[in-house]
Formats: sequence, C-alpha cells, structure tokens
Amino acid sequence: DMRGARTLRLALLVSALVAAAFAIPKWSPSRKTPKPYTNPVKDKLARGEPVFGGFVTIPSAKVIENLAVPGYLDFVWIEAEHTEFGPDVVQELTRACENEDLVPIVRVPKNDVDLVKKYIGAGVMGVVVPALRTVEDFTYAVKMLKYPPEGFRPAGVERGNRYLGRFAEYKAVANKLVMVILMIETYDAVRNIDQIVKIPGIDVLHIGPYDLSLDMGVDMTSPILAQAIQNVSIAAQRFGIPLGGAAPTLSNALGRMSQGFRFFTVPGDMEMIWAGVNNYFAGANGTKAVGAKSQHQLWEHELF
Repeated sequence: DMRGARTLRLALLVSALVAAAFAIPKWSPSRKTPKPYTNPVKDKLARGEPVFGGFVTIPSAKVIENLAVPGYLDFVWIEAEHTEFGPDVVQELTRACENEDLVPIVRVPKNDVDLVKKYIGAGVMGVVVPALRTVEDFTYAVKMLKYPPEGFRPAGVERGNRYLGRFAEYKAVANKLVMVILMIETYDAVRNIDQIVKIPGIDVLHIGPYDLSLDMGVDMTSPILAQAIQNVSIAAQRFGIPLGGAAPTLSNALGRMSQGFRFFTVPGDMEMIWAGVNNYFAGANGTKAVGAKSQHQLWEHELF
C-alpha cells in the first residue's frame, strides 16, 4: 500500500544518509615539499648590498631568538674559535638561526678539514676560517669547504644534508651556497694579498684588526696597521671580493662601504650585556655611557 511504500522509501533514505556519514573518504598520502636550500646573505652581497649579523658567544638559542626580534639582522656569527662551542652546540644554534630566518655562519677553531667537517655538517651556510698566512693556507681553506671537483670536502651522515636523505639536492648547491669567509689577521696574509685575491671561491675577506696588530707588532692606533688594511681593501675591491669587519655603529658600517666593506657584525652578545649595565648606571659616580670608547670603536675613531 501507499503507507508501506513511503515507509520503505524513508528507511532507504535514512540508511543512505547514515552510510554517507560514516563512509571512509578516499585518501592518499601527500608529500610535503622540503624547504629549499638558500643563502640570502650571499644573494645580498652579490647585489652589492650590506649584510649585518649578530656575534654569538653564549651557547643559548634564547640569544639568537632575541637578536632576531628587532628584524634587522641577516645572519648570526656563531663563535666557535674563542669559545667552548663544539659541533653539537653549533648544531643547536644553527637550528635556532633557521627558526628565525637568520643565516647561520660559524667561525671554526682552525684550518683543518678533519675538524671543520664536523661544524659544516651542522647545516651552517657559511664558514669563517682564522689564522691563515700563506697562499697555500687560503687555497686549502677554500677547497676543504667544497665538494669535488672544486675541493675535497668529504661526504657524511650530517644534518646539513639531513643525514643523507637530501644529499643529492644538498651536494648540487652546497659549493655555491655555503660561504667561504677567510680571515685577514696575519701580516703574512697582508703581504700575500695580491695572490690571495686571485684564488677562486672566496666569498668574503674578513679583517681581524686585533690579531693583525699583534702579529705586526704595532698597537691598534698605528698608521702602519691602517695602511695594511687599506692595502687589503684595494686588492679585494680590484677583484670584487667583499670585505668584512666588526662595526660598532651603523654609521661606521655605512661609512666603510666605500672601502669595499659589506659584511658586518654588530657588537657581540657579551659586549651588549656589559654595555647595557654600564649605560643603565651612566652618570652615577662619574660613569660615562659606553659608546665613544668601546674597543670596537677603535675601528671608527682610529683606523678609518
């Protein structure tokens, strides 16, 4: 009868709705695209723009996270030469840099591939090599940071290549993206500068005036030191190699761009701490605010 037919249709409709509500949707896994390897610092330098980085000697991600808050910095210089930092600390600080979109750069303890490979494997996008003297020293430093055929960097199960899972992709770009930053901090390096600037693969020559003055046997106010740095500047500009240095103020950095400087570190974490405390008490008992007589400002007031 009609009532029975309507009841049947209603039952079928309810059944269909229930089945649809509990049906297993069609699904297939979708693969996330890994974040590509990039180096914005190298891109900026290629365009002739200055870059600025924090100088970190405190082994805490909190320091890097706080440096990132104002939004001005491009990179972080992770200081592993004059600190107790081992590769494990550098790796954790590298993660912090990546989380804050800052390019991680490490200064390693010495020019030794067996040591440096442990640091570069953390995933840093730049390596600063200290205490170089001869053309051979500089050539070795470049080659240890590059895979064959450009160098002799070994392959390994490293975070940088995500433990070989992205090795093919990483290897294809590493020689181009991982910056080679070499220190000019010995008198021999100054004397050899005309040959050093001809070495392929150098991204930045970073001036270390304190060690350079010690090696030359002069103080930081010496015109001999200033002339040595000027000679490096002239040679580097001739071959289009950016210079790096510590910049106590923004005006100091911008003023040195005419000499070929593009790669700057702001005052370090330790200096910011003691300067902050000193400035808090400026005026008490004759205390002056830190700034004009900061050690780093010898660059501004004496050398240039």
